[in-house]
Amino acid sequence: MSKPVPVETEVSNQQAKLLIPALDGEPRAYQLPLIIDIHGNPYIHANNLYKETGISILDEGLRSTAVAESQLTSIIPSIQTSKGIQGALQYRGYSVKQLATSCSFLETSYLLIYGDLPDEAEFKEFSESIKTHRILDKQTEDMIEGFDKQTNPMIILIGTMSSLASRYEDNYDMHQAEDRKELAIRLIAKMPSIAANIYKHIIGQRPIGSEDNLGHTANFLHMLLSTQTTQISVESDHIKVLDMILTLHADHQMAVSTYVARCVSSAGTPSISSITAAIAALSGPLHGGANAQVISMLEDIEENDQDIPKIIARAKDSQDPFKLYGFGHRVYNGMDPRASVLRELTLNILKKESENSPLLETAIQLEEAALNDPYFTERNLYPNVDFYSGIAMKAIGIPVELFTVIFAMSRVSGWLAHIEEHWSNQDGLYRPKQFYTGLKERPLNWP
Repeated sequence: MSKPVPVETEVSNQQAKLLIPALDGEPRAYQLPLIIDIHGNPYIHANNLYKETGISILDEGLRSTAVAESQLTSIIPSIQTSKGIQGALQYRGYSVKQLATSCSFLETSYLLIYGDLPDEAEFKEFSESIKTHRILDKQTEDMIEGFDKQTNPMIILIGTMSSLASRYEDNYDMHQAEDRKELAIRLIAKMPSIAANIYKHIIGQRPIGSEDNLGHTANFLHMLLSTQTTQISVESDHIKVLDMILTLHADHQMAVSTYVARCVSSAGTPSISSITAAIAALSGPLHGGANAQVISMLEDIEENDQDIPKIIARAKDSQDPFKLYGFGHRVYNGMDPRASVLRELTLNILKKESENSPLLETAIQLEEAALNDPYFTERNLYPNVDFYSGIAMKAIGIPVELFTVIFAMSRVSGWLAHIEEHWSNQDGLYRPKQFYTGLKERPLNWP
């Protein structure tokens, strides 16, 4: 596969003009540079605004603010295609659809961290390094075993990552690129082993060792689904769909967990601790748990034999607390590009799984009803990647309680790539302003 052609960010000759009203003197105008990204989107470059004018910008939630310059992931909210309006997602210039169908998750991880897809020799070396670091040390296993079996798997993951940080971080110099990338390899390698061990612990089974003859995703399914007495033979379709899901979730620009990873790194914090913070952000119900909520919703519809038209009506009723999970995305104004590439493979797998046919039927009916309703299409509420990834993972035997842990297993590659980019760019400490609305001053009546 050919390497992407880099495109330099353009500097516009135009200036944005800010008219500052008279607060304690004459009104004045201040000019701000206008810069253009590779897709032609304009950005006001406001780095020196406060320093030169004393004025700050209030942008709650940072929804209109770019906090970093990045060359990792490009998102286009909507483009017109032969199949209608769709969003577009690229990693390092490559379409995520092409990557998900033509490359493995490990190749995509290499691309994100190193900048280019690996050649045969580079991938062999990378894969062998991953295999070397799959095994968990006894302290990590003991840490997992020390948690109550009823503990949320994401809490166990956070604790396990902190344990790793206590033993590994002092051995790596974050100012050295080689050390950062070696640490990245360790983390990518260990995440599937940690995820599988967490699951085995909460169901009361002994952990399963890795198999060197299996690839990254196949080995994870082997560790997750095999037992001490039964070694499963992982189906190729199951490996393919999970590997595709891992690739599709590997990065998504400045999602809250990614922002947390970069923000914590800006303090000079090493990779593992920065990723521990990102995992905590991912564990929030508004970020990492959407595909699990899709399954819960579909199962509730099926178990209670609810009428699909009534479900659609409830979703459209602003007074009804019911939420239709798996539809729409705050980033895309059209079909989620990750959903469009995952849909066909997911439905093909589900059709082979007879025990999941009721869930499949419910999902298809819900999808068709929404896509044929102007309320949803006019608001760009198309099925997103979470709608399909949830039913796909359940169909291949992955427990719902592990969905968010697998999300972290995938996104760790993107987090590490952002951390690497932050250190490489020598970006400074994140220190946003605040808009203070508390008491101005009051005396302390102390005797």
